[in-house]
Amino acid sequence: MVVDGTPITQIEQEETSRLIPSPYICTELGYALESKRKGQLLLLHQQRADISGQWPFDLPSHQQLEFKTTEDLSHTLPQVIEALLQLR
Repeated sequence: MVVDGTPITQIEQEETSRLIPSPYICTELGYALESKRKGQLLLLHQQRADISGQWPFDLPSHQQLEFKTTEDLSHTLPQVIEALLQLR
C-alpha cells in the first residue's frame, strides 16, 4: 500500500515541530498498519518549504520516501517499490 502523507500543517512543540498529514491519510495509515504485513506499506511525503518538522509515525526509513517534485517521485518510486518487494 502506498500512502501520500504529505503534511498539510505542523504543530509547534518545544524541541521540534510535528508534521501533520490529512486526517483521511491518518485513517488509511492506521488501517494499513493494522491489516498489512510489515513491508507492505510505503509512506510518501513531498517536501514543503513552508513546513518542516518530524513525522508522528514510527516507520522504518526504508518504508518512507521523501520527494521534492513529481519528477523526482516518478524516477525514484519504481526503484523503491522493487526494493521493498525484494524484502518480502
